[in-house]
Amino acid sequence: MNTSFNPNLPLSISEQDAIRQKIVSNWNVDLGAKGIETFVVQLRIWVLQDGTVQSARIESTSRMDDPAYRSFAESAVRAALQSSPLPLPANKADQIIDGKLVLIFSAKDMLGLGNG
Repeated sequence: MNTSFNPNLPLSISEQDAIRQKIVSNWNVDLGAKGIETFVVQLRIWVLQDGTVQSARIESTSRMDDPAYRSFAESAVRAALQSSPLPLPANKADQIIDGKLVLIFSAKDMLGLGNG
Protein backbone atom coordinates (compact mmCIF):
# COMPACT_ATOMS: atom_id res chain seq x y z
CA MET A 1 0.00 0.00 0.00
CA ASN A 2 1.27 3.47 -0.87
CA THR A 3 1.04 5.52 2.32
CA SER A 4 2.03 8.67 0.42
CA PHE A 5 -1.33 8.85 -1.40
CA ASN A 6 -2.88 12.29 -1.11
CA PRO A 7 -6.63 12.18 -1.85
CA ASN A 8 -6.70 15.95 -2.49
CA LEU A 9 -4.37 15.57 -5.47
CA PRO A 10 -6.32 15.13 -8.72
CA LEU A 11 -3.89 12.49 -9.94
CA SER A 12 -4.02 8.73 -9.82
CA ILE A 13 -1.50 6.93 -7.64
CA SER A 14 0.48 5.84 -10.72
CA GLU A 15 0.57 9.44 -12.01
CA GLN A 16 1.78 10.66 -8.61
CA ASP A 17 4.37 7.88 -8.54
CA ALA A 18 5.71 8.87 -11.98
CA ILE A 19 6.19 12.46 -10.80
CA ARG A 20 7.61 11.35 -7.46
CA GLN A 21 10.06 8.95 -9.16
CA LYS A 22 11.35 11.69 -11.46
CA ILE A 23 12.03 13.90 -8.42
CA VAL A 24 13.61 11.06 -6.42
CA SER A 25 15.91 10.25 -9.35
CA ASN A 26 17.34 13.80 -9.07
CA TRP A 27 17.50 13.75 -5.27
CA ASN A 28 20.86 13.46 -3.58
CA VAL A 29 19.83 12.05 -0.18
CA ASP A 30 22.30 11.66 2.69
CA LEU A 31 21.38 8.09 3.61
CA GLY A 32 23.53 8.26 6.73
CA ALA A 33 21.73 11.26 8.24
CA LYS A 34 20.83 10.81 11.90
CA GLY A 35 17.14 9.95 12.23
CA ILE A 36 16.56 9.79 8.47
CA GLU A 37 14.05 6.96 8.85
CA THR A 38 11.69 9.46 10.53
CA PHE A 39 11.97 12.15 7.85
CA VAL A 40 8.89 13.04 5.83
CA VAL A 41 8.72 16.17 3.72
CA GLN A 42 5.67 17.63 2.02
CA LEU A 43 6.41 19.77 -1.03
CA ARG A 44 4.10 22.19 -2.80
CA ILE A 45 5.26 22.56 -6.38
CA TRP A 46 4.34 25.28 -8.86
CA VAL A 47 4.35 24.00 -12.43
CA LEU A 48 3.36 25.29 -15.84
CA GLN A 49 1.05 23.28 -18.10
CA ASP A 50 4.05 21.80 -19.92
CA GLY A 51 5.42 20.42 -16.63
CA THR A 52 8.08 23.12 -16.18
CA VAL A 53 8.77 23.53 -12.47
CA GLN A 54 8.61 27.20 -11.46
CA SER A 55 9.21 26.77 -7.74
CA ALA A 56 8.87 24.37 -4.84
CA ARG A 57 8.23 25.03 -1.16
CA ILE A 58 8.45 22.92 1.99
CA GLU A 59 4.93 22.86 3.45
CA SER A 60 5.79 21.92 7.03
CA THR A 61 8.71 23.70 8.63
CA SER A 62 8.26 22.39 12.18
CA ARG A 63 11.45 20.28 12.06
CA MET A 64 13.65 22.77 10.22
CA ASP A 65 15.67 23.43 13.40
CA ASP A 66 17.11 19.90 13.03
CA PRO A 67 20.11 20.32 10.68
CA ALA A 68 19.79 16.78 9.26
CA TYR A 69 16.08 17.25 8.54
CA ARG A 70 16.69 20.72 7.08
CA SER A 71 19.28 19.24 4.70
CA PHE A 72 16.84 16.47 3.70
CA ALA A 73 13.97 18.91 3.08
CA GLU A 74 16.08 21.46 1.21
CA SER A 75 17.52 18.71 -0.97
CA ALA A 76 13.92 17.74 -1.85
CA VAL A 77 13.30 21.29 -3.11
CA ARG A 78 16.48 21.19 -5.20
CA ALA A 79 15.48 17.82 -6.65
CA ALA A 80 12.04 19.12 -7.61
CA LEU A 81 13.58 22.12 -9.37
CA GLN A 82 16.07 19.89 -11.21
CA SER A 83 13.27 17.55 -12.36
CA SER A 84 11.72 20.03 -14.77
CA PRO A 85 9.73 19.24 -16.80
CA LEU A 86 7.66 16.88 -14.69
CA PRO A 87 5.64 14.14 -16.42
CA LEU A 88 2.19 15.73 -16.05
CA PRO A 89 -0.80 14.04 -17.62
CA ALA A 90 -1.98 16.49 -20.29
CA ASN A 91 -5.65 16.13 -19.42
CA LYS A 92 -5.01 17.08 -15.78
CA ALA A 93 -2.47 19.88 -16.15
CA ASP A 94 -5.06 22.60 -15.44
CA GLN A 95 -5.91 20.95 -12.13
CA ILE A 96 -2.35 20.93 -10.80
CA ILE A 97 -0.82 24.21 -11.94
CA ASP A 98 -0.61 27.28 -9.68
CA GLY A 99 0.74 25.47 -6.63
CA LYS A 100 -1.93 22.77 -6.47
CA LEU A 101 0.63 19.96 -6.80
CA VAL A 102 1.52 18.68 -3.32
CA LEU A 103 3.62 15.55 -2.87
CA ILE A 104 4.76 13.78 0.27
CA PHE A 105 8.18 12.13 0.37
CA SER A 106 9.02 9.65 3.12
CA ALA A 107 12.65 8.72 3.69
CA LYS A 108 11.39 5.34 4.91
CA ASP A 109 9.85 4.67 1.49
CA MET A 110 12.96 5.94 -0.29
CA LEU A 111 15.14 3.64 1.80
CA GLY A 112 12.88 0.69 1.03
CA LEU A 113 11.83 0.30 4.66
CA GLY A 114 8.12 0.60 3.80
CA ASN A 115 5.61 0.83 6.63
CA GLY A 116 7.59 -1.36 9.01
